[in-house]
Amino acid sequence: MVNLESHVKIIGMDTNISNVDSEPIKYVSYLRHRRQSVWQIWIPVGVGSLLILGAAVIMILPVTGVDTGVDVSHWADASLIWMILPLLFLAIVVTLFLIGLIILTAKILKLIPQYTVIGQHYAALISATVQFWSKRIAKPLIVIKSHLASMNALFTSLLGRSK
Repeated sequence: MVNLESHVKIIGMDTNISNVDSEPIKYVSYLRHRRQSVWQIWIPVGVGSLLILGAAVIMILPVTGVDTGVDVSHWADASLIWMILPLLFLAIVVTLFLIGLIILTAKILKLIPQYTVIGQHYAALISATVQFWSKRIAKPLIVIKSHLASMNALFTSLLGRSK
């Protein structure tokens, strides 16, 4: 028998860490991106935040009793206007839609009499055809029933029997 065992020798790995700076290379495009992100993102966000914060302070100070020269009712009126504007826009859209429906209905009402006359003509034609065929189908039954009734009347008068 052959022994098929294999031996593996693991050699310990020495890790060589290079002393390369982890700081990225500052390309011109990277520096331009950083400068633009500051001017196009961070400064407008900061200025907008300061304006909102200032407006909040100006609105809160008169409520606390500090005289700022700003009347709170003016700010309340302005905020009410801004709350009503979207609803006003929606009301205008709905009004325009309803005006369009009214105009469309008026045009349809002008067209309807022409087509109702045609519809009445075809309805009368169908009614006449139905009456013609119903009379034609019922005529033999009526003739048979009338002959039976006349024979019944004849026999009743001859025999003298009454119901």
